Amino acid sequence: MSTPDNNTKASLGCGSLILIAIIVLIFSNGKNDELEKELKDTRRDIQYLKTQTSNQSATLSRIEKELKKLREASQKNSK
Repeated sequence: MSTPDNNTKASLGCGSLILIAIIVLIFSNGKNDELEKELKDTRRDIQYLKTQTSNQSATLSRIEKELKKLREASQKNSK
């Protein structure tokens, strides 16, 4: 009976390495899909915030113009 050789090294063939790479790719791809979805959602949220900010700026401009008109009318009436 032979004794086990402690210096024996395991070597992986090219096929084994390709198989490992495919397995890693399959299992890591799901995380990429999740990140892409989160990125898409974030971009949508940013676009929504830009639209809301633009709308608020336009509303603020209209309010400022109306306020200016009211001040001018008030000054004319007080003279």
